[in-house]
Amino acid sequence: MSGITTPPQEPPQEPPRSGLAIAGLVLGVASIAMFWSTVFDVIIGGIGIAVSIAGIVATRPQAYHTGRGMAIAGLVLSIVGALIGLSLFIAILALGPQQTGQIGVTA
Repeated sequence: MSGITTPPQEPPQEPPRSGLAIAGLVLGVASIAMFWSTVFDVIIGGIGIAVSIAGIVATRPQAYHTGRGMAIAGLVLSIVGALIGLSLFIAILALGPQQTGQIGVTA
C-alpha cells in the first residue's frame, strides 16, 4: 500500500436518445389513437412516417444518438394508423350518404 489513491471512476454515459425517434413514436401512437378522425389520422400518420424515417437515419449504427427501436416502432405504428384511417375514409366514401345514418332524408 503505497498511499496512492485513484479518483473514483465515473460510469460511462449513454448517448442521448434521438428526439426524432421519440417524436416518431408519439406520432405513431397518436395515429393509432386518432383512427376515427380519418383525414386527420392520415395526415398524422404521414408526418409520423416522415419523422420516424428521419429518426431511423439519425440513429444509424455510426450515429451519436440512440433510440433506433423507438423510431422503428413509430414507423410501424404510423403506417398502420395511416392505413386504418385511409381504409375507413374509403369505406365511408364507398357507402355514401345512404348508409351513414342520415335520418329523414328521402331520395
